[in-house]
Amino acid sequence: MARGEIEVLIVQTPYLEGQLAVQYAYDAVTGKGRVRRSAVLSNVTATRSHMKNSAIKKWFYVNSAQ
Repeated sequence: MARGEIEVLIVQTPYLEGQLAVQYAYDAVTGKGRVRRSAVLSNVTATRSHMKNSAIKKWFYVNSAQ
C-alpha cells in the first residue's frame, strides 16, 4: 500500500468476529437469548491518505523479521 500498488483495503475485525461466535455458541448451548443466524459487522476502510492514522495503522500486519 505504501508503494502505491493497492489503493484501498477493506479490513475485517477478527477479534470481534471470534468474540461474537463464542457468545452465539454459548447462547445456543445454554438456551439464553435468541441465537442470531448471521451478523453484519462494520469493516475498516484503509486508504493511502490515512494509513498512518493510529486507528487505521493498528490493522496492518508488520513483519518484524525483515
